[in-house]
Order: sequence, then C-alpha cells, then structure tokens
Amino acid sequence: MSQIVPFILSSVSAARIPAEDIIRSGVSEYETSLDVDDFVDNFAMPEVNLRSLGLQNNKDPLLQAGKFEGDIAGFAGATPLTFKRDPVGVAHNAVRDTWHRWVDAEVPYVLSSRYGRYSRKVIARAMDEFHRNTCIRFVPRERLKHRDYVYIEPEDGCYSMVGRMGGKQPISLDAGCMEVGIVVHELMHTIGFFHEQSRTDRDDWIRINWRNILPGASDQFDKYDSRTMDLLGATYDYDSIMHYGPYAFSRNGQRTIDALRAGGEAMGQRKGFSETDIYKLNKLYWCDEHGNGAEGQSGEKGTGMTTMKHCEDVNGHCKKWRQAGFCDKIGYRHFMAETCAESCGKCAPRSIASLMSGCKDSEGFKNRCQLYATWGMCQGQNKPFMEKACPMSCNFCFNKEILIPRT
Repeated sequence: MSQIVPFILSSVSAARIPAEDIIRSGVSEYETSLDVDDFVDNFAMPEVNLRSLGLQNNKDPLLQAGKFEGDIAGFAGATPLTFKRDPVGVAHNAVRDTWHRWVDAEVPYVLSSRYGRYSRKVIARAMDEFHRNTCIRFVPRERLKHRDYVYIEPEDGCYSMVGRMGGKQPISLDAGCMEVGIVVHELMHTIGFFHEQSRTDRDDWIRINWRNILPGASDQFDKYDSRTMDLLGATYDYDSIMHYGPYAFSRNGQRTIDALRAGGEAMGQRKGFSETDIYKLNKLYWCDEHGNGAEGQSGEKGTGMTTMKHCEDVNGHCKKWRQAGFCDKIGYRHFMAETCAESCGKCAPRSIASLMSGCKDSEGFKNRCQLYATWGMCQGQNKPFMEKACPMSCNFCFNKEILIPRT
C-alpha cells in the first residue's frame, strides 16, 4: 500500500487574517507572477482555517465548481465515454498523448493580481511540492517564448483543465481553495492527471453506492476502459491526492464510495502526495528516480557545505531571481544557494563533476578493494596506492556528490 508523504506545514495555528491577504478587492486585474518572498520560509507558514473565516462550508470545495468530475474544466457535458472517442486519452489517470504533456516538464504560468500575500504563499508552497519531489517546474511565462500557459485566477470555485490544452488555459482558485492540498490537487490536473477512482480496475478496489449519489451526478463516477488507460505499472492508490472522498456527491450524507480492501481510510486526503503520486509524476515526465528535485540535498554538519546529488535549480523562477540580483542579496543568499545553486554558480565545475561521476575502483583490484578497505588500508602508508586502485571503496569520491558552499 502506498504511503502519504505529508506536506511540511507549521504546527502553529494561524490567527485570523485580513480578507485582503487572501483575495484583494478593488484592484486592477493584470497578469503577474510569484516573487522570491512568496517562496522564502513558506515551509514555516501556518495554514488558515478557511471555515472559521466563513470561506468554506462543510462540503468538499473541489466538488462545488459544477464541472466535469467536480473540478475539471473544458469538458462541458463530458463523461468518460467522451474520452473513449477523444484523442487526448489518459495514461493510468494521466494524459496519454505526449502533445498534452508540458514541454521539458516546464509549466509556464501567470498569476492574477487579485491574490493577497497569504494566497500567493499558499500557491508558492504548492508549487514547491512539485519542485521538491519531481523534475516538473512552474516557470513565469515569457510572452515571446511560451504560447501555451496557465492563468491562475480567483474566478469561481476550484477547477483546472487536464494537461496542456494549448494557448491560455485557466486554473480557478478562489478564496475557499486556499489550502496547500487543494492547490496541489488542481495543479495535478494541470500536469495531466484525472481522478484516481476513474481507473479501469477500480471495481476491484472500491464499491460505488449508486443509491446514495445526488440525482444527475451518477456520471461523475463513470470509469475509463482499458483502451483509454495505461496503468504505468502502479496499483490502485487509496492514498492518492487525486482520489474522491468517501462522501463525494452524496445526496443523503451516506457514503458513496466504500473501500473493498484494507487501507481505504485515507480516501480523499489532501495532506500530501502519496508515494505512488510521486512515482506517477516522475514516470509521466521521464524524471530520474530522485525526481531531479531538492530531496537529493543534505547538509553536512560542521563542513559549511550543502551536498546535492543533482546540482541544479529546484525552482522555475531561479533565472529571473538571479537577474534581479538575489544570489548575492543580504537575507536571500542562503535560500538562493540551496534553491538556485546552478543559476547562482554554486555548483562544482563540470570537469570536477565529470571526474567524480567516473570515479570507480580499478578493474584489477575491484574484487579485493572492499576487503582492503575493511583492513584499514585506505589510510596511512597505503593511502597513495588505494587512492589510485580503490577510490570508490575508500570513499575518496566525495560520495559521488557535488559540494556547494553555504553562504
């Protein structure tokens, strides 16, 4: 069974905040993007209880936009039967056609000027989850470069199109959507994923209680057939952030979905990616096994260095921030060194990186190197010989990692 990788959120309860910090009123509508201050220290940001502010009711905000499957835009009157005829298709619960995937795993976006500072941090925090766990990057749209992009706006409810549809496409995140898990769910649609319970094999895992479903909402529980889906090697995932909750579209407060196996308690959770969500994201976009994300980082106590198995930028805004001078700006140096190592020139020279990546024990001694290392031959008078014959076994390769100085 897949496990949930929880979002890192502050345990401190947020106080009530001004409405202007969520959605600003009386401001001109124009396109903007997130800035560095939206990302700095957002892991320590406490989430606001939107219900206490009267911005959410007791219903799932993802099911209230009146769209296909609750929160999917662009398919008026659609059902899974539509997608059997539609060349878009899906893979697992993801777009099959490569045209509908984002080029080079970059999702160009613009942001409505109406979002307040709290909402901007929530959106940045959600984007960071993709940056940390996958090779997918949300990048500010450049007009001359990006014809296809998403426009994030507080229109009406929580909804998104699925995958890259061409041109300007909407993501609606109104005030009631401002939770990290909800924003991540909508961005998953944008990346190219449908809901988990639409899978071909779902009847082996869940039972739909049709009698409990709202009149006219039965088609929200249809499933796709095997001609439309490729399971990507992943089993059904109760823990997916893309799964309906057990009371979705209920007419009487009774469950509309029952799990048929153990582990179904988390259905509908919005607390974090499941391990399978991360696997599918990385597989759909051909990321490497680490996701090319910042999870490959680790600090080494006392060395003043940060190690990264993949020395690279882990935020799609890095080039823009470098041009604005944040790499050397007081108060931002540490954040930029860890987040934008490549753009800020904090990576080891490529020649050194190449040398380390080719570090291995000599063919003539490789069967004995580990034994020599256990005998203590890596140090003392034997060290010069072992550096040439057994550098890998003696850990003379910096663990094949790139060292980045902290600033």
